[in-house]
Formats: sequence, structure tokens, C-alpha cells
Amino acid sequence: MKKLLFIPIALGLILLLSTCRKTEEDNFLDGTWRINSLKMNRDSADSRTLFFPSYNVIGSQCVYNLDFADNDIVIASYYVNDTLVFTKEGEWQLETKTNMHLVLDDFINGRFNLEKTDADSYVLTSDEDSNYVEMLDSIIKLTIKINRSQE
Repeated sequence: MKKLLFIPIALGLILLLSTCRKTEEDNFLDGTWRINSLKMNRDSADSRTLFFPSYNVIGSQCVYNLDFADNDIVIASYYVNDTLVFTKEGEWQLETKTNMHLVLDDFINGRFNLEKTDADSYVLTSDEDSNYVEMLDSIIKLTIKINRSQE
């Protein structure tokens, strides 16, 4: 009798755990996120001027948004002065609460550690041997600061 009860309890526990993980992913990624800074290796300069056409920290309003979908797809949209310049599609997977695999655009392709700085902000940092940058044909450490977009 006890053996018969074990199977439904085990199946219920497995379903509960998978549902909790999906809820956690949805809560973390619900909404649009904006890249606030992008730094390579140990460089203190913001690398958005390298990766985004027409990016100018002072003169124009440049925005790179990330929309994480629940089907492991992430859509990036780059705007200059409210005009859409390009949209890219990539893939993401939340491996643990603090680790994400992200492939997007020509400069993101690796595993990132997630650090929550407040309710609407995260810092994503790749390992030095993890993030491949296609346009540089090189592996670099990348640090990305994102905030939940208020739009």
C-alpha cells in the first residue's frame, strides 16, 4: 500500500518543482529590460559605442531593450531617438537562480552570473572564458547592467 502511494506523491512533487521554476523564470523576466551599461573585460569605458550603431552617450537617446519570452526566446530592440534601428532574436535559459545562458546579437553568447542589485536591477557578468563575441572573433568577460523598463 505504501508503495502505491509513493508513485503519485513523487509525480506530484516533480510537477510542483517544475512549476515553481517556471514561475520563478516568469517573475524574474516579466516585462522589458533596458541595458544601462556594457563593459568588456576590466575596461571602465562603456562598450555600447562599439556594439551599437550611432550610439552616443551624450547627444542622442539610444536604448537597447530586452524582452524575455517564456518560450526561451529573447528579443532585443535597439532605438535611436525613438526610431527602431534593429531587432534581433536570441535564446536564453535560466539554469539556476544565479546563472543564465544567453545568446543574443553579435556580442552576447555565454553563461552569465546574475546579481540582483534591487527589485528592478540586475548585473549579468560572464566568466572570462565564457562569452564569445562574434564581431571580435574573441572570448571576453562581459558585464551588463540592466533595469526593468518603465515603459
